[in-house]
Amino acid sequence: MIGIGGARVVVVDDDETEALPIIKAFARNRVPTAFFDGHPRELPRKKDRLTGVRLAVLDMDVVGGGVPDVTKVAALTKLVASILSPKNGPYIVLAWTKHPELREQFEEYLFRIVEFPRPILTITLEKAACKTANGRFDIACIIRRINETLQEINPFMLLQSWEGKAFDAATDVTNALSEVASAGAADYVTWRTEWRTQVLRLMYALASAVAEQNLNIDSCLAAFYGALNPLQADRLESNTAGLATELTGCSADILAATADPGIEKRAKINAMLHVAFDNLQSFSAGNVYRFPSGHRPKWVPSVSELLDDLVEPLQQEERMRQRKTEVLAAALPLLIEVSPVCDHAQKNVRIPRFVAGIVLPNPLANRLKKPGGFSWHFGPIYLDHPFTARGEYLFVLSARHLVTHEQKKVDALKPSARLRSEALTDLYAWLFHHASRPGMTVLRARR
Repeated sequence: MIGIGGARVVVVDDDETEALPIIKAFARNRVPTAFFDGHPRELPRKKDRLTGVRLAVLDMDVVGGGVPDVTKVAALTKLVASILSPKNGPYIVLAWTKHPELREQFEEYLFRIVEFPRPILTITLEKAACKTANGRFDIACIIRRINETLQEINPFMLLQSWEGKAFDAATDVTNALSEVASAGAADYVTWRTEWRTQVLRLMYALASAVAEQNLNIDSCLAAFYGALNPLQADRLESNTAGLATELTGCSADILAATADPGIEKRAKINAMLHVAFDNLQSFSAGNVYRFPSGHRPKWVPSVSELLDDLVEPLQQEERMRQRKTEVLAAALPLLIEVSPVCDHAQKNVRIPRFVAGIVLPNPLANRLKKPGGFSWHFGPIYLDHPFTARGEYLFVLSARHLVTHEQKKVDALKPSARLRSEALTDLYAWLFHHASRPGMTVLRARR
Protein backbone atom coordinates (compact mmCIF):
# COMPACT_ATOMS: atom_id res chain seq x y z
CA MET A 1 0.00 0.00 0.00
CA ILE A 2 1.72 3.18 -1.20
CA GLY A 3 2.02 5.79 1.54
CA ILE A 4 0.69 3.59 4.35
CA GLY A 5 3.77 2.03 5.86
CA GLY A 6 6.50 2.46 8.39
CA ALA A 7 5.70 -0.02 11.16
CA ARG A 8 7.75 0.89 14.23
CA VAL A 9 6.78 -2.05 16.46
CA VAL A 10 6.30 -5.69 15.48
CA VAL A 11 4.80 -8.39 17.67
CA VAL A 12 5.61 -12.04 16.90
CA ASP A 13 3.71 -14.72 18.79
CA ASP A 14 2.23 -18.01 17.60
CA ASP A 15 -0.64 -17.58 20.08
CA GLU A 16 -2.91 -14.68 19.17
CA THR A 17 -4.59 -14.67 22.57
CA GLU A 18 -1.24 -14.02 24.25
CA ALA A 19 -0.21 -11.40 21.70
CA LEU A 20 -3.44 -9.42 22.05
CA PRO A 21 -2.72 -8.00 25.56
CA ILE A 22 0.58 -6.48 24.49
CA ILE A 23 -0.98 -5.12 21.28
CA LYS A 24 -3.69 -3.49 23.44
CA ALA A 25 -1.01 -2.08 25.74
CA PHE A 26 0.70 -0.35 22.83
CA ALA A 27 -2.62 0.80 21.38
CA ARG A 28 -3.51 2.44 24.70
CA ASN A 29 -0.23 4.36 24.42
CA ARG A 30 -1.06 5.38 20.82
CA VAL A 31 1.60 3.08 19.34
CA PRO A 32 0.56 1.08 16.24
CA THR A 33 1.91 -2.44 15.88
CA ALA A 34 2.30 -5.06 13.16
CA PHE A 35 1.43 -8.60 14.29
CA PHE A 36 2.77 -11.87 12.86
CA ASP A 37 1.85 -15.33 14.09
CA GLY A 38 4.60 -17.01 12.05
CA HIS A 39 2.42 -18.47 9.29
CA PRO A 40 4.38 -18.25 6.01
CA ARG A 41 1.41 -16.88 4.06
CA GLU A 42 1.24 -13.82 6.32
CA LEU A 43 4.91 -12.85 6.10
CA PRO A 44 5.97 -9.97 3.83
CA ARG A 45 7.59 -10.69 0.51
CA LYS A 46 11.37 -10.66 0.64
CA LYS A 47 11.63 -7.31 -1.14
CA ASP A 48 8.96 -5.84 1.18
CA ARG A 49 10.55 -6.75 4.50
CA LEU A 50 10.14 -4.03 7.10
CA THR A 51 12.62 -1.22 7.74
CA GLY A 52 12.69 1.26 10.58
CA VAL A 53 11.26 -1.16 13.16
CA ARG A 54 12.53 0.03 16.52
CA LEU A 55 10.99 -2.56 18.84
CA ALA A 56 10.46 -6.25 18.14
CA VAL A 57 8.29 -8.02 20.70
CA LEU A 58 9.12 -11.71 20.34
CA ASP A 59 7.72 -14.86 21.85
CA MET A 60 10.88 -16.94 22.35
CA ASP A 61 9.08 -20.19 21.52
CA VAL A 62 7.09 -20.07 18.28
CA VAL A 63 7.22 -23.80 17.53
CA GLY A 64 5.85 -25.30 20.77
CA GLY A 65 7.18 -28.02 23.04
CA GLY A 66 8.92 -31.25 22.17
CA VAL A 67 11.86 -29.78 20.26
CA PRO A 68 15.37 -28.82 21.47
CA ASP A 69 16.05 -25.24 22.54
CA VAL A 70 18.45 -24.69 19.65
CA THR A 71 15.67 -25.58 17.21
CA LYS A 72 13.34 -23.07 18.86
CA VAL A 73 15.97 -20.35 18.65
CA ALA A 74 16.75 -21.15 15.00
CA ALA A 75 13.05 -21.08 14.08
CA LEU A 76 12.55 -17.70 15.77
CA THR A 77 15.64 -16.23 14.10
CA LYS A 78 14.48 -17.42 10.68
CA LEU A 79 11.05 -15.91 11.31
CA VAL A 80 12.43 -12.54 12.36
CA ALA A 81 14.76 -12.53 9.34
CA SER A 82 11.66 -13.02 7.16
CA ILE A 83 10.08 -9.90 8.68
CA LEU A 84 12.92 -7.40 9.12
CA SER A 85 15.01 -6.08 6.26
CA PRO A 86 18.82 -6.30 6.61
CA LYS A 87 18.65 -2.49 6.33
CA ASN A 88 16.19 -2.16 9.21
CA GLY A 89 18.57 -0.23 11.47
CA PRO A 90 18.87 -0.26 15.29
CA TYR A 91 16.13 -1.92 17.31
CA ILE A 92 15.38 -3.48 20.69
CA VAL A 93 14.07 -6.98 21.26
CA LEU A 94 11.51 -7.39 24.01
CA ALA A 95 11.30 -11.08 24.89
CA TRP A 96 7.57 -11.50 25.67
CA THR A 97 7.81 -15.07 26.81
CA LYS A 98 7.22 -17.97 29.15
CA HIS A 99 10.76 -19.11 28.44
CA PRO A 100 13.23 -16.42 29.57
CA GLU A 101 16.01 -18.98 29.52
CA LEU A 102 15.96 -18.87 25.69
CA ARG A 103 16.87 -15.20 25.51
CA GLU A 104 20.63 -15.58 25.84
CA GLN A 105 20.74 -18.40 23.29
CA PHE A 106 18.72 -16.25 20.89
CA GLU A 107 21.18 -13.35 21.26
CA GLU A 108 24.20 -15.56 20.61
CA TYR A 109 22.56 -17.27 17.61
CA LEU A 110 21.50 -13.95 16.10
CA PHE A 111 24.88 -12.32 16.63
CA ARG A 112 26.59 -14.95 14.43
CA ILE A 113 24.45 -13.98 11.41
CA VAL A 114 26.52 -11.13 10.00
CA GLU A 115 24.00 -9.92 7.38
CA PHE A 116 21.12 -9.68 9.87
CA PRO A 117 20.51 -6.46 11.87
CA ARG A 118 21.54 -7.03 15.46
CA PRO A 119 19.38 -5.68 18.28
CA ILE A 120 21.20 -3.14 20.41
CA LEU A 121 19.53 -4.60 23.49
CA THR A 122 17.42 -7.59 24.43
CA ILE A 123 15.18 -7.32 27.48
CA THR A 124 12.72 -9.76 29.03
CA LEU A 125 9.13 -9.32 30.06
CA GLU A 126 7.79 -12.62 31.38
CA LYS A 127 4.18 -13.32 30.56
CA ALA A 128 3.55 -14.81 34.01
CA ALA A 129 4.66 -11.58 35.71
CA CYS A 130 1.92 -9.63 33.90
CA LYS A 131 -1.04 -11.80 34.91
CA THR A 132 -3.56 -11.23 37.66
CA ALA A 133 -4.54 -13.84 40.25
CA ASN A 134 -7.34 -15.11 37.99
CA GLY A 135 -4.91 -15.66 35.09
CA ARG A 136 -5.88 -12.62 32.99
CA PHE A 137 -3.27 -10.29 31.57
CA ASP A 138 -2.94 -6.94 33.39
CA ILE A 139 -2.69 -4.30 30.63
CA ALA A 140 -1.69 -1.55 33.07
CA CYS A 141 1.14 -3.74 34.35
CA ILE A 142 2.39 -4.39 30.83
CA ILE A 143 2.38 -0.67 30.02
CA ARG A 144 4.22 0.18 33.24
CA ARG A 145 6.90 -2.49 32.75
CA ILE A 146 7.50 -1.49 29.11
CA ASN A 147 7.74 2.22 29.96
CA GLU A 148 10.12 1.57 32.84
CA THR A 149 12.42 -0.44 30.62
CA LEU A 150 12.42 1.80 27.57
CA GLN A 151 12.96 5.01 29.55
CA GLU A 152 16.34 3.68 30.68
CA ILE A 153 17.65 3.20 27.14
CA ASN A 154 19.77 6.15 26.14
CA PRO A 155 20.96 7.15 23.45
CA PHE A 156 18.54 4.96 21.46
CA MET A 157 15.58 6.68 23.10
CA LEU A 158 16.91 10.10 22.01
CA LEU A 159 17.19 8.99 18.38
CA GLN A 160 13.78 7.32 18.41
CA SER A 161 12.20 10.43 19.94
CA TRP A 162 13.62 12.53 17.12
CA GLU A 163 12.28 10.05 14.53
CA GLY A 164 8.84 10.42 16.07
CA LYS A 165 9.01 14.21 15.82
CA ALA A 166 10.09 13.94 12.16
CA PHE A 167 6.94 11.93 11.47
CA ASP A 168 4.87 14.48 13.40
CA ALA A 169 6.39 17.30 11.34
CA ALA A 170 5.37 15.66 8.05
CA THR A 171 1.92 15.02 9.49
CA ASP A 172 1.62 18.71 10.45
CA VAL A 173 2.37 19.77 6.85
CA THR A 174 -0.24 17.39 5.40
CA ASN A 175 -2.81 18.54 7.95
CA ALA A 176 -2.10 22.22 7.29
CA LEU A 177 -2.55 21.79 3.51
CA SER A 178 -5.79 19.95 4.11
CA GLU A 179 -7.02 22.70 6.41
CA VAL A 180 -6.22 25.41 3.86
CA ALA A 181 -8.06 23.42 1.20
CA SER A 182 -11.16 22.79 3.31
CA ALA A 183 -14.16 25.00 2.77
CA GLY A 184 -17.76 25.16 3.87
CA ALA A 185 -20.26 23.07 1.91
CA ALA A 186 -23.95 22.26 2.14
CA ASP A 187 -23.43 18.49 2.06
CA TYR A 188 -20.71 15.88 2.41
CA VAL A 189 -20.45 14.97 -1.29
CA THR A 190 -19.93 18.63 -2.23
CA TRP A 191 -17.37 19.12 0.55
CA ARG A 192 -15.40 16.05 -0.52
CA THR A 193 -15.34 17.13 -4.18
CA GLU A 194 -14.34 20.67 -3.24
CA TRP A 195 -11.56 19.39 -0.95
CA ARG A 196 -10.02 17.37 -3.77
CA THR A 197 -10.24 20.31 -6.18
CA GLN A 198 -8.65 22.75 -3.76
CA VAL A 199 -5.82 20.38 -2.76
CA LEU A 200 -4.91 19.87 -6.42
CA ARG A 201 -4.91 23.64 -6.93
CA LEU A 202 -2.58 24.09 -3.97
CA MET A 203 -0.31 21.37 -5.33
CA TYR A 204 -0.20 23.14 -8.68
CA ALA A 205 0.58 26.48 -7.02
CA LEU A 206 3.45 24.97 -5.01
CA ALA A 207 4.89 23.06 -7.97
CA SER A 208 4.69 26.05 -10.30
CA ALA A 209 6.38 28.27 -7.69
CA VAL A 210 9.42 25.97 -7.92
CA ALA A 211 9.48 25.05 -11.62
CA GLU A 212 7.80 28.21 -12.99
CA GLN A 213 7.43 28.09 -16.81
CA ASN A 214 9.13 24.69 -16.99
CA LEU A 215 6.40 22.91 -15.06
CA ASN A 216 5.44 19.79 -17.00
CA ILE A 217 4.56 16.15 -16.48
CA ASP A 218 8.22 15.25 -15.86
CA SER A 219 9.02 18.04 -13.39
CA CYS A 220 5.66 18.34 -11.62
CA LEU A 221 6.01 15.98 -8.67
CA ALA A 222 9.70 16.68 -8.11
CA ALA A 223 8.85 20.39 -7.89
CA PHE A 224 5.88 19.78 -5.59
CA TYR A 225 7.86 17.61 -3.17
CA GLY A 226 10.69 20.13 -3.34
CA ALA A 227 8.25 22.75 -2.07
CA LEU A 228 7.09 20.48 0.79
CA ASN A 229 10.58 19.67 2.09
CA PRO A 230 11.33 23.07 3.66
CA LEU A 231 7.83 23.13 5.19
CA GLN A 232 8.56 19.81 6.89
CA ALA A 233 12.01 21.01 8.01
CA ASP A 234 10.44 24.12 9.56
CA ARG A 235 7.90 22.04 11.53
CA LEU A 236 10.65 19.64 12.63
CA GLU A 237 12.72 22.54 13.97
CA SER A 238 9.77 23.68 16.07
CA ASN A 239 8.99 20.14 17.27
CA THR A 240 12.53 19.33 18.35
CA ALA A 241 12.82 22.54 20.37
CA GLY A 242 10.14 21.23 22.73
CA LEU A 243 11.65 17.75 22.67
CA ALA A 244 15.06 19.10 23.69
CA THR A 245 13.49 20.78 26.70
CA GLU A 246 11.56 17.65 27.63
CA LEU A 247 14.63 15.39 27.48
CA THR A 248 17.23 17.83 28.81
CA GLY A 249 18.02 15.45 31.67
CA CYS A 250 19.60 13.08 29.15
CA SER A 251 22.20 15.62 28.07
CA ALA A 252 24.70 14.54 30.73
CA ASP A 253 25.46 11.28 28.91
CA ILE A 254 26.21 13.17 25.68
CA LEU A 255 28.37 15.77 27.41
CA ALA A 256 30.38 13.02 29.08
CA ALA A 257 31.22 11.31 25.75
CA THR A 258 34.15 13.59 24.93
CA ALA A 259 36.44 11.03 23.28
CA ASP A 260 37.07 11.67 19.57
CA PRO A 261 35.02 9.24 17.42
CA GLY A 262 37.85 9.21 14.88
CA ILE A 263 38.46 10.68 11.44
CA GLU A 264 36.63 7.92 9.55
CA LYS A 265 33.38 8.37 11.48
CA ARG A 266 33.61 12.16 11.19
CA ALA A 267 34.14 11.82 7.44
CA LYS A 268 31.16 9.47 7.12
CA ILE A 269 28.90 11.94 8.94
CA ASN A 270 30.17 14.75 6.70
CA ALA A 271 29.27 12.65 3.66
CA MET A 272 25.79 12.01 5.08
CA LEU A 273 25.28 15.72 5.71
CA HIS A 274 26.65 17.16 2.52
CA VAL A 275 27.08 14.64 -0.33
CA ALA A 276 24.42 12.69 -2.22
CA PHE A 277 25.32 9.60 -4.23
CA ASP A 278 21.83 8.82 -5.56
CA ASN A 279 19.38 10.51 -7.95
CA LEU A 280 22.23 11.53 -10.24
CA GLN A 281 20.36 11.07 -13.49
CA SER A 282 19.65 14.77 -14.01
CA PHE A 283 21.91 17.73 -14.72
CA SER A 284 21.80 19.65 -11.42
CA ALA A 285 23.56 22.38 -9.50
CA GLY A 286 26.23 20.88 -7.28
CA ASN A 287 26.86 17.87 -9.51
CA VAL A 288 30.36 16.53 -8.90
CA TYR A 289 32.25 15.13 -11.89
CA ARG A 290 35.52 13.30 -11.26
CA PHE A 291 37.86 12.09 -13.98
CA PRO A 292 40.02 8.99 -13.50
CA SER A 293 43.42 8.83 -15.15
CA GLY A 294 43.10 8.86 -18.94
CA HIS A 295 39.44 9.95 -18.94
CA ARG A 296 39.80 13.74 -18.52
CA PRO A 297 38.40 15.82 -21.40
CA LYS A 298 40.84 18.39 -22.77
CA TRP A 299 38.70 21.30 -21.62
CA VAL A 300 38.92 20.19 -17.96
CA PRO A 301 41.95 21.61 -16.09
CA SER A 302 44.51 18.96 -15.19
CA VAL A 303 45.81 18.30 -11.69
CA SER A 304 49.21 19.58 -12.81
CA GLU A 305 47.68 22.92 -13.87
CA LEU A 306 45.91 23.28 -10.54
CA LEU A 307 48.87 22.41 -8.33
CA ASP A 308 50.85 25.55 -9.13
CA ASP A 309 48.20 27.47 -7.22
CA LEU A 310 47.07 24.93 -4.62
CA VAL A 311 50.28 23.42 -3.22
CA GLU A 312 51.90 25.24 -0.32
CA PRO A 313 55.21 26.65 -1.58
CA LEU A 314 58.49 25.79 0.13
CA GLN A 315 61.79 27.63 -0.01
CA GLN A 316 63.69 24.46 -0.84
CA GLU A 317 63.01 23.76 -4.50
CA GLU A 318 63.68 20.02 -4.24
CA ARG A 319 61.19 19.58 -1.37
CA MET A 320 58.64 21.63 -3.31
CA ARG A 321 58.95 19.32 -6.32
CA GLN A 322 58.60 16.31 -4.03
CA ARG A 323 55.46 17.76 -2.47
CA LYS A 324 53.90 18.36 -5.90
CA THR A 325 54.84 14.86 -7.01
CA GLU A 326 53.07 13.33 -3.97
CA VAL A 327 49.88 15.28 -4.63
CA LEU A 328 50.01 14.67 -8.37
CA ALA A 329 50.23 10.90 -7.85
CA ALA A 330 47.24 10.79 -5.48
CA ALA A 331 44.83 13.47 -6.75
CA LEU A 332 42.08 13.26 -9.35
CA PRO A 333 40.68 16.26 -11.24
CA LEU A 334 37.06 17.18 -10.63
CA LEU A 335 34.44 19.73 -11.60
CA ILE A 336 31.45 20.99 -9.62
CA GLU A 337 28.53 22.58 -11.47
CA VAL A 338 27.82 26.09 -10.10
CA SER A 339 25.11 27.54 -12.33
CA PRO A 340 22.34 29.17 -10.23
CA VAL A 341 19.97 26.71 -8.59
CA CYS A 342 16.95 28.60 -9.86
CA ASP A 343 18.19 28.26 -13.45
CA HIS A 344 18.37 24.51 -12.98
CA ALA A 345 14.89 24.38 -11.42
CA GLN A 346 13.46 26.35 -14.34
CA LYS A 347 15.56 24.60 -17.03
CA ASN A 348 17.17 27.92 -17.96
CA VAL A 349 20.84 26.89 -17.93
CA ARG A 350 22.22 28.01 -21.28
CA ILE A 351 25.94 27.47 -20.75
CA PRO A 352 26.89 25.22 -17.80
CA ARG A 353 29.47 26.69 -15.43
CA PHE A 354 31.96 24.72 -13.40
CA VAL A 355 34.60 25.39 -10.81
CA ALA A 356 37.58 23.05 -11.13
CA GLY A 357 39.58 21.35 -8.42
CA ILE A 358 40.94 18.06 -7.16
CA VAL A 359 39.88 15.24 -4.87
CA LEU A 360 42.77 14.27 -2.62
CA PRO A 361 43.30 11.67 0.15
CA ASN A 362 42.88 13.56 3.43
CA PRO A 363 46.32 12.64 4.86
CA LEU A 364 47.89 14.81 2.12
CA ALA A 365 45.89 17.89 3.12
CA ASN A 366 48.93 19.44 4.81
CA ARG A 367 50.68 19.61 1.43
CA LEU A 368 48.21 22.28 0.27
CA LYS A 369 47.77 25.94 0.95
CA LYS A 370 45.35 26.74 3.73
CA PRO A 371 41.75 27.38 2.56
CA GLY A 372 40.57 30.91 1.97
CA GLY A 373 40.90 33.43 -0.79
CA PHE A 374 40.82 31.62 -4.11
CA SER A 375 40.79 28.07 -2.67
CA TRP A 376 37.92 26.18 -1.01
CA HIS A 377 38.46 23.02 1.02
CA PHE A 378 35.63 20.61 1.79
CA GLY A 379 36.27 17.63 4.01
CA PRO A 380 37.13 15.23 5.37
CA ILE A 381 34.44 13.27 3.55
CA TYR A 382 34.19 9.51 3.25
CA LEU A 383 34.11 8.27 -0.33
CA ASP A 384 33.69 4.75 -1.63
CA HIS A 385 33.44 2.81 -4.86
CA PRO A 386 32.56 3.78 -7.58
CA PHE A 387 33.72 7.32 -6.74
CA THR A 388 37.22 6.23 -5.75
CA ALA A 389 39.01 3.84 -3.40
CA ARG A 390 37.40 3.67 0.04
CA GLY A 391 38.69 6.26 2.51
CA GLU A 392 38.69 9.87 3.74
CA TYR A 393 39.16 12.58 1.14
CA LEU A 394 39.26 16.31 0.63
CA PHE A 395 37.68 18.35 -2.17
CA VAL A 396 39.86 21.34 -3.07
CA LEU A 397 38.51 23.90 -5.55
CA SER A 398 40.20 26.87 -7.19
CA ALA A 399 38.26 30.03 -8.02
CA ARG A 400 40.99 30.80 -10.56
CA HIS A 401 39.88 27.82 -12.64
CA LEU A 402 36.33 28.42 -13.83
CA VAL A 403 35.27 26.67 -17.03
CA THR A 404 32.19 26.51 -19.23
CA HIS A 405 31.17 24.11 -21.95
CA GLU A 406 28.29 23.54 -24.31
CA GLN A 407 25.29 21.74 -22.87
CA LYS A 408 25.21 18.79 -25.25
CA LYS A 409 28.81 17.86 -24.35
CA VAL A 410 28.09 18.22 -20.63
CA ASP A 411 25.04 15.94 -20.91
CA ALA A 412 27.38 13.13 -21.90
CA LEU A 413 29.22 13.39 -18.56
CA LYS A 414 28.00 11.26 -15.66
CA PRO A 415 28.19 12.84 -12.20
CA SER A 416 29.71 10.74 -9.42
CA ALA A 417 28.04 12.66 -6.61
CA ARG A 418 26.13 15.84 -5.81
CA LEU A 419 26.64 18.45 -3.11
CA ARG A 420 23.62 18.88 -0.88
CA SER A 421 22.14 22.32 -0.31
CA GLU A 422 24.18 23.45 2.71
CA ALA A 423 27.57 22.61 1.20
CA LEU A 424 26.50 24.04 -2.16
CA THR A 425 25.41 27.29 -0.50
CA ASP A 426 28.78 27.57 1.23
CA LEU A 427 30.53 26.96 -2.09
CA TYR A 428 28.46 29.70 -3.77
CA ALA A 429 29.21 32.14 -0.93
CA TRP A 430 32.94 31.51 -1.22
CA LEU A 431 33.04 31.59 -5.02
CA PHE A 432 31.03 34.74 -5.54
CA HIS A 433 32.65 36.57 -2.62
CA HIS A 434 35.97 35.92 -4.32
CA ALA A 435 34.62 37.09 -7.67
CA SER A 436 33.10 40.29 -6.24
CA ARG A 437 36.16 41.64 -4.39
CA PRO A 438 36.26 45.32 -5.42
CA GLY A 439 39.89 46.05 -4.61
CA MET A 440 40.87 49.44 -3.26
CA THR A 441 43.73 51.86 -3.77
CA VAL A 442 44.88 53.37 -0.48
CA LEU A 443 48.06 55.13 0.60
CA ARG A 444 48.95 53.78 4.03
CA ALA A 445 51.04 55.55 6.63
CA ARG A 446 54.69 54.52 6.95
CA ARG A 447 55.67 52.63 10.08
